[in-house]
Amino acid sequence: MKVRIEDKEALAALSWELLKAYLDRSADWAYSEDIPGKALVYQHTDKTGRLREIVVPIRTDFADYASRMGDAVGTLARVEDRSELDVYDDLSNSPAETACKVHQKIRKWLAEERWGVREVDDPKSVFNVMATLPSGPDVNIFQYKNHIDCITLSQHLHYPDELQAAFDQLLPGDLLRDLVWSIYRDVSMMGIEFSGFDTPSTEMTLRAYVYFDGLTKDAFIQRVLLTVRAVALTIRTFSRALEAQSSAEKLDLSREKRVLSREELRTILRALPRTDGPLTIAG
Repeated sequence: MKVRIEDKEALAALSWELLKAYLDRSADWAYSEDIPGKALVYQHTDKTGRLREIVVPIRTDFADYASRMGDAVGTLARVEDRSELDVYDDLSNSPAETACKVHQKIRKWLAEERWGVREVDDPKSVFNVMATLPSGPDVNIFQYKNHIDCITLSQHLHYPDELQAAFDQLLPGDLLRDLVWSIYRDVSMMGIEFSGFDTPSTEMTLRAYVYFDGLTKDAFIQRVLLTVRAVALTIRTFSRALEAQSSAEKLDLSREKRVLSREELRTILRALPRTDGPLTIAG
């Protein structure tokens, strides 16, 4: 027997913002329309073609606020085949309380994996640490204040002066643009967000996201490692392009420009983050 929630005070205490965030995250629900100043409408169509609708009231002072939230809890329970109590629990935790528990979990998981952790002072974040993997790379793990249920995993790659000089010497503008676009394509296929299209290119940022409702230790660790692999792919792509272009220029006897040796290229690339260690979790 599934429990129904009929306590109006309990239903009125639910946050419509959390309900909206829950529906926005779900692959089963789609935003349908806005009732200006009153509500947002979301729809779900099941395998049989049956259409269900949830009306999210956007003001808590409406007389029917509690009943609308009760309808939403009941509809979600039926669609997800769960009890209303389970759905209510998912929606009733305050964002700050939930976030605090998630941050504690992340610190615990990082300690279990023996990753170094240092705090990052950032007024835009409610949680921000830099984690150093045993294999070397640093990964910035944070939650922006306006991301109430999302953790961001980020690596910022700033090209040292030597690498930028190598770009200028070996990779004309069109070649570098094509190279950056190929990196964007490859990391996007991995599920990584990419920024850094400017040319001449001086830096890039690679990010992955994980939401609270899907946050297990395995999901978290694998997303961290995914950003590390994306940086490794980026560095190897740069290395291969520079080596290939350097070799091509050596064969072009009409050029008087000095080309870089393989050892010089390796020295330049050593200034980038290390990603050559084992990308695994602790055994």
